[in-house]
Amino acid sequence: MRRYTQNYGHYLWEIFYDKYFSIDETKSIVEIGSAPGTNAVRFYKKFNYKTYGIEYTDDGVGLNRALFKKNGIPEENVIHADFLDTDFQTAYKNTFDMVVSFGFLEHFMNPKKVVECHINILKPGGMLLISIPNFRYLNFSLKSFFGTEFIKTHNLSLMDYDTFKNCFLFDNFEIFECRYFGGFQFPQPSYTKPWKRIIERIMGKLQLIVNVFFRTLFKNKGWESRYFSSCLVCIGRKTPN
Repeated sequence: MRRYTQNYGHYLWEIFYDKYFSIDETKSIVEIGSAPGTNAVRFYKKFNYKTYGIEYTDDGVGLNRALFKKNGIPEENVIHADFLDTDFQTAYKNTFDMVVSFGFLEHFMNPKKVVECHINILKPGGMLLISIPNFRYLNFSLKSFFGTEFIKTHNLSLMDYDTFKNCFLFDNFEIFECRYFGGFQFPQPSYTKPWKRIIERIMGKLQLIVNVFFRTLFKNKGWESRYFSSCLVCIGRKTPN
């Protein structure tokens, strides 16, 4: 029963990633904007990669290094740097077997340039995975209900399929999959006003019902739609030399 109450974020780890990644302790993976490090640690535990993180803020680096240490990953594998800095891009060109980022790209108004920086630090033949949230349509209405300040920090125009896919159109990059992902998911930020916290708890209960509906009806394939899917995902490969 637990499988049916889980949202489609779990499907990413259960099935989707297994299509493209396999256990290999010789390969390296780096997460961009990695703090607090939970995604990087999860890749480490699932695939046994040599795991790294790149984080810009002092607080983020501290959190990330503490989590890496707790899980047996060297603290120095958290690189304290500005990922977009020219010197950094030069120093780490063609370095990693896999580059991933989650909820990072949508904070920039020049996302194609940021994707190009992801690809630059990949080894030829290396894999790229980028995921961003979808805050348009129904998700926008729900987010707006609880306030618009959070939304203002995100590039909503990027959360359109054609715009998102265009960011990955490079001569040295091959797209394997680029799409909306997963079924509907209620927003789950923390709120300060008591009445909003009550609504948040109600939404948490309703989410379980929604998850059962999607998992029963569509099994391991969500009813993907621009109108309510929780994120967009692109995965592909830097072409070999």
